[in-house]
Amino acid sequence: MSRPVLAVALALTLWAPSALAQGRVPIAVMDLAGRGVDEAAAGALTTEVGNTLAQLRVFQVITREDIKRMLQLEQTKQQCTGSVDAACMAEIGGALGVDYLVYGDVSKIANVYSVSLVLLDISKAQATNRVSRKISEAGLLLAEAEQATKLLVQPLLADKKGYLVLDARERGAQVKLDGRLIGITPLAGRLEVAMGAHEILIEKEGYLAYAKTVDVPPNQALVEPVSLVPSQAFIEDYAGRNRVLRGSAWATAGVGAALLGTGLALKLVSDARFDDLVNKNYLTQNSAVCSVQNPSYNGSNYCATAEGYAHDVTGTVDSIETQDSVALGLAISGVVSAVASVVLFMVSEDPDRYEAYGAGGGAAAVSAGPNGAQVMFRW
Repeated sequence: MSRPVLAVALALTLWAPSALAQGRVPIAVMDLAGRGVDEAAAGALTTEVGNTLAQLRVFQVITREDIKRMLQLEQTKQQCTGSVDAACMAEIGGALGVDYLVYGDVSKIANVYSVSLVLLDISKAQATNRVSRKISEAGLLLAEAEQATKLLVQPLLADKKGYLVLDARERGAQVKLDGRLIGITPLAGRLEVAMGAHEILIEKEGYLAYAKTVDVPPNQALVEPVSLVPSQAFIEDYAGRNRVLRGSAWATAGVGAALLGTGLALKLVSDARFDDLVNKNYLTQNSAVCSVQNPSYNGSNYCATAEGYAHDVTGTVDSIETQDSVALGLAISGVVSAVASVVLFMVSEDPDRYEAYGAGGGAAAVSAGPNGAQVMFRW
């Protein structure tokens, strides 16, 4: 072991018992190597990695800045620079007395930034996990470093559980958690997951994919509301289809109402015509008269009187019966139309449901979604 590394180990003898006493996993964060970015930017990202680990309240974090302040030396600044390998980092991790060590780099190629982190298991001198994030905006580097750090240490948080509740409005969407398909919306109940960062991807045909990294607290439930944004083509198809269905529903409702109204009106007219014949004594229920015409007369039906025969009441009654049949047919048709209208209303949906998304909906391939999520349409 080199002298600078041995010096570091001796200087940290006061730090190690403190970490163990707090029951936290000791982990060291090495300076991120800058490739195409200035030293200040790499230093800021290194600080962000350390702060993110500390905020999880699971790790006892030590950084190179901590080492420098304790030793008031610059010897460690040049260690493991240039070609970084696991054995070199494992030597430093062993000297620091930590279980794990984080190292990596931040680079810029053209207009694309990349943050790459490696989690090293000191006891095995091999990488436990690797995470890489690529972005095109320098202003998002700190946020990406934070998310990358949380994803990096996810394997170390498996025994510390939390709960995730996905509140998705759209039905029938595929839900993937950390790249693994876990179900179709709506998902019932809560998902038991390891605390820390998890990547959610929710996809449904015709909708922009919902992608977000969430941070699940230990022994608590995180409720994540999910609103899928439809593509412009889907909005147009959905609105057109449901406008036709709703229009047909209103049309059949109008036809049904007209048929029922006409049938009722005809029935009222026919009843009035029949009552007029009775009032004129063209028809009667007199059993003495009706029994002569029909020996099996039941006492409730009407029959024509002599005066009625003189005025051809039989032809008028036939006309009234025809009118009654037409009225009944219209009424039945009206009921059928009304039922069809109800069915059309039930199978259709509000055609303006996605109106709010229509203005700039599906034009962009990637855009910001609710709660900072990314929505991406797969063409």
